[in-house]
Amino acid sequence: MLVISIRGPPNSDFVLGYPGIDASWPRIVGIVEVRSNNGRPFKLRSLDLQLYRTETIYVQTGKLGISQTKRQESYPVGKKVELFKPGQIQSSSATFLSLELRFVYTLPFGENQLSSSICIPKVAESIYRLYATAVEDSGSKDDQRAYAPVTIVRYDTMSSFLEFQRAKTLQVESIDSIVVQRVTLQRTSFGPGDSIVMVVSILPNLDWKYKSKKVKVQSITLKVEEVIVFSLRGDDPASRSRTLLGEKIAVNGEKLGEDGYSVEITTSFPVSTSRGKDGVVITEENGYPNILTPAFTSSASLYSITYFIVVGSKLSNCKDIEMRIPITVTPFDSVICDAILEPLNESIKVASTADDRQPNPIFVTASDAMAVNKMGILVKPNGKRGIYIE
Repeated sequence: MLVISIRGPPNSDFVLGYPGIDASWPRIVGIVEVRSNNGRPFKLRSLDLQLYRTETIYVQTGKLGISQTKRQESYPVGKKVELFKPGQIQSSSATFLSLELRFVYTLPFGENQLSSSICIPKVAESIYRLYATAVEDSGSKDDQRAYAPVTIVRYDTMSSFLEFQRAKTLQVESIDSIVVQRVTLQRTSFGPGDSIVMVVSILPNLDWKYKSKKVKVQSITLKVEEVIVFSLRGDDPASRSRTLLGEKIAVNGEKLGEDGYSVEITTSFPVSTSRGKDGVVITEENGYPNILTPAFTSSASLYSITYFIVVGSKLSNCKDIEMRIPITVTPFDSVICDAILEPLNESIKVASTADDRQPNPIFVTASDAMAVNKMGILVKPNGKRGIYIE
């Protein structure tokens, strides 16, 4: 029986580079260590490394939505890496006391980029596990496996990118065509606690000047809405919506002038502590990101998560107006996004000259006279053994 362990580099995360940014070469780096459980020499036929993704969704079913259906899928992502195979060392009959197999596991990129790890309790979850599978050369065909949780966080939705910092203006006409509601967002990506700044304008339709003069603005409402769509494999998709933020600005019946009515609205994106199914605050040790937002923009095989800012105007002598503006939600606030830019650029420079070959493994064979010392064991003068500490 083998003892297999997977660990990351000292004082570093498993994941190097920035998932979602292909130029930074997102990858998992670490060491697979193999020993026998009783300290005896062993022969190894093969050892493979494969990343798996597990998605889970909980869908409300029934007319009243009081029952819940759970669906789960687990599948490999990325290419399998052969860390050890026959003929890798000179003697195919070599027996080992231990192996340390350093590895570089390149994450999928381009259209196959991985979605982020996520945990919305009793709604949707995604986790990644890196499995090491070993087969002994002892006549048995049974695989022996070990895994390590891996946290994947994408960085391509950061608010510091130029595409999200451009102001966005949308407008919609009332059903009776008397007025137009125009909304200008200063930016379109938000993280926990980020300021949401927008200008809402109610403008008269010049083709209906007489009717538009009678219009009064009673109130402006603002909501941030989260929509999760579940893919049910053969059934019609199901969706779940919830309001994360709601505000109402009272205008008290102000009449619409020739220039219309405008108001600047500033609020903050919600902040919350991520908690798991048992209510305990999430840490990255279990493969989920520890973030300060309930969720973020994401798309996976079983679900997709999108966000909207919903702006409504309650009017007199005119039909009310409501419009939905799609936005991007990132796991990081604007301060963190700005701070990440410099190490991200440095990571891209490093990736452009990096060597993607697998590092050389470290073998400790049973025939090695220094095998005991290489395994960190000190043989005392009386023949007893102990752990060697420098």
